[in-house]
Amino acid sequence: ADLIVEEARKWSADLIVIVMSYHDAFWIDEKEGWPEINTDGFIDSMKRALKPGGKLLIVDHNAPAGSGREMATKAHRLNEEFAKKSLTARGFVFEKSYDGLRNPQDQLDKMVFDPAVKGKTDRYVHLYRVK
Repeated sequence: ADLIVEEARKWSADLIVIVMSYHDAFWIDEKEGWPEINTDGFIDSMKRALKPGGKLLIVDHNAPAGSGREMATKAHRLNEEFAKKSLTARGFVFEKSYDGLRNPQDQLDKMVFDPAVKGKTDRYVHLYRVK
């Protein structure tokens, strides 16, 4: 078994990057063929795909504080604290964030395709690692 794990790690990734789509792991639209997925399983599969010390970089549209997965379906957004908890609960370690894509004027509850915010959403950039 140790040999299998060692061999699998040779083919593991150093970095996974998800830009403006992590919220889609929580998005549900069964009428349009997008059923609910096992988000914990998705997160676990990313963790397994990374080498020890591997990184996960997430860039996504922020949503109102205290909101959860419902904002993914409502507005294609995911609150950054909710995103952070979803990853750290599955064993990812939060390393740091970057604020260069922030927009404090974004109302956070508008659909990201709304002309009032399209291309100007408040975006968080988070870097995580696996142990």
